Amino acid sequence: MRRETSLRARDETHSSQAPVEVRPTLVMKAAQYKQWRWSLFSHLPNIKTIFDQAVTDLVETYEFVPQDREEELRNWLCLAVLTYFEEKTRKDRSLTPKQEETSRRKIAKVGDDLLHELCRLYNFYPDDLAIPHRHDPRASLGGLDLFALTAILSRAEEWSRDAYTTKGDNAAKPALKLLGQLIRDFWVTNCLEDPETAPDTTAGSPYVQFGKYIYFFVDEPADVPRVIQRLKAVEDDPGLAPLKKQAQKNNA
Repeated sequence: MRRETSLRARDETHSSQAPVEVRPTLVMKAAQYKQWRWSLFSHLPNIKTIFDQAVTDLVETYEFVPQDREEELRNWLCLAVLTYFEEKTRKDRSLTPKQEETSRRKIAKVGDDLLHELCRLYNFYPDDLAIPHRHDPRASLGGLDLFALTAILSRAEEWSRDAYTTKGDNAAKPALKLLGQLIRDFWVTNCLEDPETAPDTTAGSPYVQFGKYIYFFVDEPADVPRVIQRLKAVEDDPGLAPLKKQAQKNNA
């Protein structure tokens, strides 16, 4: 059901005004996210605090998001920020061919050293690895460990990727593109009454200021021209069609 209160008048008023200075009270940095990612439970209070503050900023301080959409905003923030940082860190882990070869050599060296020490520990000879089998009840635990290690080293040696990164690649670009799509999806679903209306990408519009806040929140450059460029690129993306259709269904 569409909300009875139209936001169009408010949007037009904001669009005609000079851009407001939008800054998050708290910022989520990539290094901070990586630290929290590996120990989510112990850092849960910190995570809750930073997202609660973002909701307060966007709903109460800047009034970009209506109060009746506060819970949707909270859920969306968790999803969008998680998606952005996961995409960014995934790209950060990509290797050049030279880096991959260096990694293979390091794995092989460490593997050989570990294999040697395990043989000493379990009193095996390397040739004994051909004897035990995973499902052989006579195989000792030591033999199974050695067998598993050789299998891991073999996979690492033979594995190959479909694509490589280059020195000129910007790991943040795909993540920023995805974040822009998520920003657009949230806005048209929760802050526009008419799903047929494209978001206003003028400098003073609440949509642009909302996007500016989100980019700042994930510690990305967020000057107004750059934010407008990103959001316009989302509108021009042919892949946006499914998101537009979904937004129309959600607002119907």
